[in-house]
Amino acid sequence: MGDAESVFHYCRTKQAQDPNFYYEIFLDKDSRMVNFFWVDSRARLCYERFGDVVVFDTTYKTNKYCMPLALFVGVNNHLQSILFGFALLQDETEESFEWLFRTWLDAMNGKAPITILTDQDKAIGNMVKKVFSTTTHRLCLWHIMKKFPEKYGNLYKKKSPFKKDIKACLYQSITIEEFEREWNAIMTRYNLAGETWLQQIYEIRNFWIPVYNRTVFSAGMSTTQRVESMHSFFDSFVHSGTTLREFIAKYEQALMRRYMDENREHYASKHMHPVPKGRPPIAEHAAIVYTRNIFNKFENEVEESNRFTKKKLEKSGFDYTYLVSHNLDPNQKFRVSINTSSRDASCECHLFEFKGILCRHILAIFQKKDVQQIPHKYILPRWTKEAADDIPVPIMVEKDKSSLMHTMHFHRKANLLLSCLHECDGAYQLIMDAMDKAYEEVSKLKNSTKEVNEVEESGLDAPHIPIADPQVSKTKGRTKVRPEEVSSNGRLKGGFEVGMDLAKKQKRKCGICHELGHYSTTCKKGLDS
Repeated sequence: MGDAESVFHYCRTKQAQDPNFYYEIFLDKDSRMVNFFWVDSRARLCYERFGDVVVFDTTYKTNKYCMPLALFVGVNNHLQSILFGFALLQDETEESFEWLFRTWLDAMNGKAPITILTDQDKAIGNMVKKVFSTTTHRLCLWHIMKKFPEKYGNLYKKKSPFKKDIKACLYQSITIEEFEREWNAIMTRYNLAGETWLQQIYEIRNFWIPVYNRTVFSAGMSTTQRVESMHSFFDSFVHSGTTLREFIAKYEQALMRRYMDENREHYASKHMHPVPKGRPPIAEHAAIVYTRNIFNKFENEVEESNRFTKKKLEKSGFDYTYLVSHNLDPNQKFRVSINTSSRDASCECHLFEFKGILCRHILAIFQKKDVQQIPHKYILPRWTKEAADDIPVPIMVEKDKSSLMHTMHFHRKANLLLSCLHECDGAYQLIMDAMDKAYEEVSKLKNSTKEVNEVEESGLDAPHIPIADPQVSKTKGRTKVRPEEVSSNGRLKGGFEVGMDLAKKQKRKCGICHELGHYSTTCKKGLDS
């Protein structure tokens, strides 16, 4: 059985076991695999809860056929990266991306994300616009920023005025008008108005500059860095000679380990994270509703709110406007509007719209107005402890670890029942009856396992068109490392180092006139003599 046939058999088996397992295989006219997409039922359920923001990436390209691995990645309520689907593509053309996006959207029941983050790629951009017409498309900020030292190594140095100014302009501009003003001032100050690359990234500024996207929910993400962690995840079991058959087998085992990490964090948030005492009431309320990782973010905002002073600017009935200013940094000034009756609040920083938790500036006003709990409208369900309660725990591949986790869960539940045993009349008999019924149902399940397996296997040998293995792809995939990007000891250089090295090369002087921009072989003085 060939690679493609093995993949097809795997998918049919999985779908027989789980009808919500979804896959599509695109074939060419010779019945050769071209593109392959799959997503399990748990990922589809997770998308229902956490599919508001998706990171899409195709830079991973480590397998026998050099086919780029396309990943749809999101973030769960514990700030962990989660997978919403995979695909192996023959090429990275608009046609392939359109097929993939429409297939993925169909798998997700037509629900498009609010925001999708990608690298800067024309084919991807065109198809995002075509298929996800209502979705906000954003480009990875980190990938654009890392090009500054490569292109302007002379200016973009450590602690250089240009680096300080450009970062302040990009990251600290509160309004679009402020950004435009500062950007134009920088272009004039450093004589960069005619620079082609800067003009190109300025023309697409609404796709990557923070101030243009702060009002659209992005779960706090401005980059595709979450996908980089997934690359490391795949590197642990994939190499350049990995066949599709091996990839599928190892991927499932590795995915189960990630699911175990999610389950461990879910359990810790619900049962091992006590509500902190001595905190402000609004922080104690946050500890009750939020997962522990989100609570840590919220608590930091609460603590930082104490560093701000509040000045009332306007009042009309229940509507107030305040200027919230940092005690030590006069540049940190934000207008906060609040209605004390409805508790509607908004801030110029737009942290809630962007990340989904209240900012320190609104919390400073809430503290002034003695708001002791987070208003319900400002608690996003996706960040709460209960967000994933109805998503089933998959059967773990690693039996020893899963058995330990199941035993721990069982003991804690049993202890809870034991504590209730004598608290009220009839509790003992109710618990015993429930345990007898549970034992009876488990016995039936155990006896029917063999029959279920036989049903699952039925139909798998139905006739089908033989599928040929894919051809070796020639797409760009993960960028190859250039020699100048590796240091003498084998360490990968950062963008700044690469830029500085290139700048040094460009500084070579003519051996005759000692001026920049040419060599002795092309020197006019040398030719004249």
